[in-house]
Amino acid sequence: MAWETGIRKQVVSFSEDILSLSVVNDRMMWSTSTTVYLKDLLSDRDVDAEPQVVMDDLKGVENLAVHYWPRPQGLGFEAINKYTEMGREAVYNDYYWAYGPIVEPHVPTTLRVQEARPGHSYTWTWEGHVYYGTSLPVFVKEADSEPAVVLTELGPNKEITRQLHTALTVKYVRREMRTLDEEDREAFFHALETMHRVDIEKGANMFGPDYRDMNTIIAVHTNLAVGEVCDHMHTGLGFLNQHLGLTMEFERSLQSVNPRVSVPYWDFTIDAYNANKYYDGNPAAIWKSIMFDPDWFGTVDEVTNTITEGRWKGLLQVPRVRSDSEIQNSYGLMRSPWNNNPVPYVQRFPTLAGEHKLEPLHTGFTNAWPACEVHWDHLHTQDKSYYEYVQYISGPPHGTVHTSISGNYHGQEAFEAMDDLLDPYMSHRLKTLSNIFLRDMYKWGLLTCPEKCEPETPYEECMCSCGDEAELRKRLDDPKEFDNFMAGLTDYPGRWSLFNEDSWGSTEELDRQNKKEFFVQLCGSGLYVGEQAESSSPADIIFWTIHPGIDHLTHWFLLNKEWKDPTWSTENHYWYTSIDECYGHGPYDVLQWTLPGSTKTYSNLEWIALSNPGPAGAYALPFVYDSFAWSHCLEEGYDFSAI
Repeated sequence: MAWETGIRKQVVSFSEDILSLSVVNDRMMWSTSTTVYLKDLLSDRDVDAEPQVVMDDLKGVENLAVHYWPRPQGLGFEAINKYTEMGREAVYNDYYWAYGPIVEPHVPTTLRVQEARPGHSYTWTWEGHVYYGTSLPVFVKEADSEPAVVLTELGPNKEITRQLHTALTVKYVRREMRTLDEEDREAFFHALETMHRVDIEKGANMFGPDYRDMNTIIAVHTNLAVGEVCDHMHTGLGFLNQHLGLTMEFERSLQSVNPRVSVPYWDFTIDAYNANKYYDGNPAAIWKSIMFDPDWFGTVDEVTNTITEGRWKGLLQVPRVRSDSEIQNSYGLMRSPWNNNPVPYVQRFPTLAGEHKLEPLHTGFTNAWPACEVHWDHLHTQDKSYYEYVQYISGPPHGTVHTSISGNYHGQEAFEAMDDLLDPYMSHRLKTLSNIFLRDMYKWGLLTCPEKCEPETPYEECMCSCGDEAELRKRLDDPKEFDNFMAGLTDYPGRWSLFNEDSWGSTEELDRQNKKEFFVQLCGSGLYVGEQAESSSPADIIFWTIHPGIDHLTHWFLLNKEWKDPTWSTENHYWYTSIDECYGHGPYDVLQWTLPGSTKTYSNLEWIALSNPGPAGAYALPFVYDSFAWSHCLEEGYDFSAI
């Protein structure tokens, strides 16, 4: 038996009998138990009762329409589109809530009888008309709809031998970026380019109310990620829901420009696989990926660290704010306040404090690109609790992608000053983690930045700092001031162990001296980061493929498993230890995102149900993912089908 939440229809089927039953009910149900829900409809009668008894009872329920017909006895059809004609597998369709084959809106599709029997003929009842033949061309425009289809098989004497009553399941399909055909890839890039070139006022007149220009979308993420008290997008249990909602808003804007478009996802493990197979495991081979092609997501110039060729040349700009109330750095650019990068274009830097941005996975460093092993391990080990699942997926399975693309600039000398004081392992770790330190010091009030700098102000005159170096050294001699710096840099739980290792010095005194020196060097480093490591990350267009990548992974998890402990605490939902609560991460916090065609907003707990495609969910999103086959990972010994 299967059921849905009333956002669409309720469906009950009796597979062991000659009858099928379709139930339509408009009321919203949030139960995750089929038995409880059916008993509610049946006035506590046995849900395993004979179908005729069940149907008689259901006829008495208000707002229900009951229809029944003979079982199809194996009669079925498949949906064919340009991707299946290219030899691709059909879209994954094993959803308990799907009426029939998944069909994409605005994509020409042909329905074709499976195993048509010789001597028989076939008719299709579709949109109030009857069509003849073993195939039927259809073109559906309305996403998330379920148009009815009746396929009838007629015998030699035109008698009905079999009949299938079903409906198509119309969903957008998110595909891995590299599997898009040229037409769909160009449609995606063209719609994205439109969002860069057409402002929101003009775009709304041209494309409708769902249109957003890129400056608007960037501002949404930036304002949520740089809250006065906390980060409403990251480092908490709302992380997945917030990015899901933002991506759907972005996707609706693309679709207002071109209704055929959906957001592609990026499977990062393919790039790690290619590096292992073709480049002897050299992680630098990641940058050879076609994802960084000038006409895909852009190649950066080695001198300016900006995109200077291809379709995005001069187009990927960081917005200049229009009022003092908006989030901005000292140069008036829509960046995190602690990132005083003065360049008004998206930048990607080649190193982290002078170190290579990527390490092979086996080194154990935190800047290893997510490989098959990382994603496979996540699916197999992170089912203990929802808390652990979200906390971990925000890190190794995807976080390195942001950090590696971002890199940083202007702080190499400060970190190199620590090379003679610390062992190579610790020195290297500090460099690879360098992007996080300035943010933490700024949030703690240790780092301050000039209130305003003109665009022509030299960067050396507009650096963030902790004050005069000589005064800072004196301050750090005060145990309270030293402890305050330690508290700021260890507020996030994962950082506590970093600053409490023996690697800082062989004696307690040397340990303290080296930490003081690191604080001084860090404060004076003038380090700034690329877009992917801060709140303006959506300005770098490759951002939009990253979060669907981990959403794709989560879909597969939920189709196969559940969290043993799904608890979402009202208190323990934000990972910085100095803050008890952060709005956007609590279970009952209502997020600003909506479903297509609706203005209704939902809490985090409701979004968890609405976005769960598995048996425990109430899936109501307008898209599905194309496939859950990691064949490249299987070559490396990681079978994603066995979870």
